[in-house]
Amino acid sequence: MPGANMLENIGFNREKSQQLLRCRKPTFNISKSYDNSMLYKIYKFIKVKDIDILVSNTDRTTDIKERFALSKPINIYIKENYKDFEKLASLAKNWEIERIEEIQKEFQNNIPYFVRYDKNYIWQIYYSREDNRYFMLFPTKEEGDIAVLFYMIKQKLQNPEERIYVPICKTDYEEFYLKSEEITDIENYIYLFTKEWPTVYEVTKEGKKEYITRKD
Repeated sequence: MPGANMLENIGFNREKSQQLLRCRKPTFNISKSYDNSMLYKIYKFIKVKDIDILVSNTDRTTDIKERFALSKPINIYIKENYKDFEKLASLAKNWEIERIEEIQKEFQNNIPYFVRYDKNYIWQIYYSREDNRYFMLFPTKEEGDIAVLFYMIKQKLQNPEERIYVPICKTDYEEFYLKSEEITDIENYIYLFTKEWPTVYEVTKEGKKEYITRKD
């Protein structure tokens, strides 16, 4: 049976696991003030249990509105498309999941020096302000990044309280300390003196926020 070994390795049981993975599709409206320069500037440590998984039969280049509209909660996707789910599982590799686990363990004590990290784009995690929920929008046609889906499923089944360090896509600064206009002023001042545009990241860990400026 394709994917059976992977599903066994992550502790997946067709009947019991669907209940543990159960979630609902939130309301999601992209912030009007969002622009492409905000991509991957917001990073958070979030408990796995607080991130719902949505699956969309699209790829990452599909417009976000269409991707979200076509998405389904993971438990419904598994119920309705179990053979496709098994096929995805057969394409995932254990060593890739283990690598993600190693990287996330390294982040528990220290965030990366440059805040962002290699392949941070694989997460595709968003935030619904309307429902106060985080969700991962996994595009099933991105076969090269399948490991992240099964890493998340494994963590939800085995370590739901664990926090992972991830970028939040298409969202704004929370303006906890500084307003967006003030951050823009800081960027302009730094450019004035260095002639290089800095990157300002907002990082949140256990309720504490900080802004980190890097010239990458």
